[in-house]
Amino acid sequence: MTSLRLIQAIEAGTVDRLPAGTRAEVDGGRVGDTCRVIAASVEAEQRRVVEALLNCSVAVTPRAVPALRQRHEFVVSIDRADAPLAAATLVEQLGYRRHPEWTAGADRSFWATAHEVALTRTDATTFVARLRWATPRPTSLPARLFRPTPADWATVALPTWGWRAYGIVRPLRLLRERLGDPPDHASLEPFLATPTSLIGPLLDVAEVDAHDVIADIGCGDGRIVVAAAERHGCRAIGFEFDAGLVDAARRRVAAAGLDAHVTVVQGDGLASDLSGVSVAMLFVPPTVAARAVPVLLRRLPRGARIVLHEQSRLSTDLPEPDRSEPIITADAVTVARRWTVA
Repeated sequence: MTSLRLIQAIEAGTVDRLPAGTRAEVDGGRVGDTCRVIAASVEAEQRRVVEALLNCSVAVTPRAVPALRQRHEFVVSIDRADAPLAAATLVEQLGYRRHPEWTAGADRSFWATAHEVALTRTDATTFVARLRWATPRPTSLPARLFRPTPADWATVALPTWGWRAYGIVRPLRLLRERLGDPPDHASLEPFLATPTSLIGPLLDVAEVDAHDVIADIGCGDGRIVVAAAERHGCRAIGFEFDAGLVDAARRRVAAAGLDAHVTVVQGDGLASDLSGVSVAMLFVPPTVAARAVPVLLRRLPRGARIVLHEQSRLSTDLPEPDRSEPIITADAVTVARRWTVA
């Protein structure tokens, strides 16, 4: 029961609100220690960001980091006028990445109408820095209908002088989706890498051995396919859309000397030949998981395993997994689910 309660708390983002006694009962009490480690690392990264911004004369107010934290994410408040400089500082000085990156009219519309910009920096894990210059508040129906969002900026590329027209793009896009063109805005989500400490336990949940062929759908920088080949001597294929991440993954494979075991493909793994795959790994947004898991259950051979990890609650339309368990390491938290193809 306590394991189920912990899974529910991770999915709801409320691990910090679990009674201390419950945290002590689960996983040898490690969840509390891990969340304190995450909080300390988040606080240190936030201090680094604040110092860099202050050095560029950006007025900044850090938001307090809770003593227990399950996500590597933090918020700092800035003035709207400083937002472009603040984002550029994180990219140019601290190795952060803004995703997605808008250009021309979309970029002008973003800075005029958004309330924050999210940037990410990845090493062993991914930190998400949210530079926020306004507090989101309930808005009127007209504002909700005409205020553009990332999905609207991604719909059409307008010139800078036409940026205000995104207020018209939004209702047209919503109407199109209402008439049956289903939205798929996963590419607008920031890239989050699987923390390295979670990879071994996730491969254990998949019960990988040397005879397996692993496909990582959305492999990012290739850390899972490389770790699988190094640890188990199996073959692995990584599928990734982002050209920059494909290059990073291929460099990682080459540096590990695993070109004979690991292939990285730029493209959609769900539309590729998966007939020889025995294990599929997923760390994708819930909206993508809702589409990907049923496709994999249909297309993978019998006996293949699908392992998905995610902190957020998944769609109730997904089939019930064969196995669900929290994974708690020294510096990361997730929930692993496994389906076996019948």
